[in-house]
Amino acid sequence: MREIYPLGDSALIISFNQEIAEEINKEVMHWADVISQEFGHLIRFVSPAYCSLTVGYKVDAINFEAIKEQLCSLNIDQISKTKKSRILRVPVCYEGEFAPDLEEFARMKGKTPREIIQLHTSKAYRVYMLGFVPGFVYLGKVDTELYAERKDIPLTRVPSGSVGLAGWQTGIYPSATPGGWHLIGRTPVPMLLRESHPSPFRPGDCVFFYPIDSSEFNHASIHYDA
Repeated sequence: MREIYPLGDSALIISFNQEIAEEINKEVMHWADVISQEFGHLIRFVSPAYCSLTVGYKVDAINFEAIKEQLCSLNIDQISKTKKSRILRVPVCYEGEFAPDLEEFARMKGKTPREIIQLHTSKAYRVYMLGFVPGFVYLGKVDTELYAERKDIPLTRVPSGSVGLAGWQTGIYPSATPGGWHLIGRTPVPMLLRESHPSPFRPGDCVFFYPIDSSEFNHASIHYDA
């Protein structure tokens, strides 16, 4: 089910079924691609999230009712999906100061730190969205045994590059910000790049983490397989 409603005077939101699910997020991304292609001359940006899509439009070219009517008339399910996911391999150090919550998190889950690392690096994660600050990457879903609620008391400052766990998600802090996720590692990969490509990640990417030791931290890099 899709609903379209206004967001301020120059944007709208397309809302899908409200759950974290890969198929729903793929539908969000398909809408984002089609709208960019079909309405490029009328829009300012598209911003996909887990199960919604925000579209900013040019108020001097179209209003909300008109663009909503055009969106509702799209036979979007008949438009082929041509975009392929990139595969990214991201280094993470799970040692010492780089993983301040790892041992406590492992105890909480009744496991060893090594088992937590093995679980975290054993599967591919989908980039569902970028938020809550520029470059923060939300990835999921994690293994059932890694599920955990956010910390009761968040930190006032999480170091940039920190890799955390919260709910069904794992994520990477792009800059030093407050945060309440369980910090199990840190990546040396810069999360904020140049203005034209502010993040190495794009929604829809496929991400694998691979472990490095502290001696490799300043030399490891991200690998793109596709």
